[in-house]
Amino acid sequence: MELSARERDILSAIIQDYIMRKEPIGSRTLSKDFDLGISAATIRNTMIDLEDKELIFQPYSSAGRLPTDSGYRFYVSDIMEPRPLSRSEITTIWRKLLRKEMYAESILAQAAKVVSMISSQLGIILAPSFEEGVFEHLQLVPIHSNRVMLILTIRSRLIKTVTMEVESDLDNTELSETEQVLNQRLNGLTIQEIRCSIHDRMADVSQGNPKIISLIIEQMGILFQFDDYQLKYVGASNLLEQPEFLDISRLKSLFDLLEEREQLAQLLKKMDEKSGDVTIIIGHENTEERLQECSIVAAHYSVGHVRGVLGIVGPTRMSYSRLITLVRYTADVLSRALEPARFLTTFPRELSFYENFRTLIWADSATLCDSVANIVRCAQKLRFPEENLAKKI
Repeated sequence: MELSARERDILSAIIQDYIMRKEPIGSRTLSKDFDLGISAATIRNTMIDLEDKELIFQPYSSAGRLPTDSGYRFYVSDIMEPRPLSRSEITTIWRKLLRKEMYAESILAQAAKVVSMISSQLGIILAPSFEEGVFEHLQLVPIHSNRVMLILTIRSRLIKTVTMEVESDLDNTELSETEQVLNQRLNGLTIQEIRCSIHDRMADVSQGNPKIISLIIEQMGILFQFDDYQLKYVGASNLLEQPEFLDISRLKSLFDLLEEREQLAQLLKKMDEKSGDVTIIIGHENTEERLQECSIVAAHYSVGHVRGVLGIVGPTRMSYSRLITLVRYTADVLSRALEPARFLTTFPRELSFYENFRTLIWADSATLCDSVANIVRCAQKLRFPEENLAKKI
């Protein structure tokens, strides 16, 4: 669709005004509030042309005009210029994602929280499928005479712990040998590769505790099982502030979708498969009916060799120029937060020396694994009940 320069200016003015004032706008108000250089009558005629092209509509007689989903789409694709983030917003993003939480799960949740906080919309994040995640380190920590905690680290700081019971007393030397041979045989493989080949890779092992090795192979489905595409969302209360969701039935329908998670997770998964760094789905472009009053702005982030999706959900009346920049930038910082070595190259000037320096002392995965092991040992000294030990970790 082709629009004249005048049509583009008026469509842009209608959308910008509606985003700010949340109500229809007429030709006289446009003429007064925007320096368009044309009369109210000319604006009125141009608005009729835009209405004929189904880019704006009149919600009721004698009312001003509002943008349609098609109007928003044309604006986002052909008119809008991304708006840069403020210095304080950039600083907030970096500081929130550079906090001391070491685990990937907490960093992902923090990313959803920060985009929700800055945008005043619903922040969502889809964790990657770790089937393609790369095994990095494994540690065996004795917690009882016949019980061992296995601490598994996947590249980019994802850690999983599993407690196993062995039918014989544990020997520290055997545990150390078992740990060493497992790391030698499995290091650098993806989770999927380990599933397919662990029997063959461990078949001729002569070192370590054979019962533990057999148990790990038998419990492979539990140990190397990660929930695919976990969805988290933050800021649902922000939707209550939006006039579009004053209709309780509409809000309930959206909340039901959020609680189900699976439908939204599948939608974000499809967005992850699309090319481009940012994907925008507006209104009725959503295949899920309960999202057809909403827009989604989402971007990819990387965790090693796998990707997830970070995004915002809100009414179609949202500040696309600002939120596209917000989601894109936060997704990039998130990728950096999950790969600490990348911080050695560049830092934003907005951050203080202290914030920059703190990134250099973040622990690598092996150190993280040692930290978890130390927590276990400390817990033993404090004599936590054995059955609650794994839960406390």
